Amino acid sequence: MQKSLAISTQACEIPAEIFNRISLVRNKAEGYLSFELPGLSNNVLVITRSEWRCYNRRLDNLLLTWNKFHNGQRQNLAEPLKCLLTVHHPYSLAIIHRIYDSIRNYEANNRESPDDYSHSVIPIRRAR
Repeated sequence: MQKSLAISTQACEIPAEIFNRISLVRNKAEGYLSFELPGLSNNVLVITRSEWRCYNRRLDNLLLTWNKFHNGQRQNLAEPLKCLLTVHHPYSLAIIHRIYDSIRNYEANNRESPDDYSHSVIPIRRAR
């Protein structure tokens, strides 16, 4: 992939359900996740703990980067996650909602059944 200069950097909020679910999938993948975005051919999302990068293989160009996640500032998991969004390609902001929809589709298609989580559930007992 060729070097991409930033066109702009701005504050952004990632919808909570997207960040939370993809974080779970990334954690199961031992910290690194890369997949082609369903419905957005040639667009690939690479997710690490500190950064999300969306690039287009056909253009050989970085489109968007999300980083500087402010996870500790959320009051609950239902709140969107604040971060910085860097735009590297002019058309990328036009498809950002399609990117989020595509992430939802990827996560839904790769979601484990509730039975897969049963081994990791620890009952919490009330203190007497």
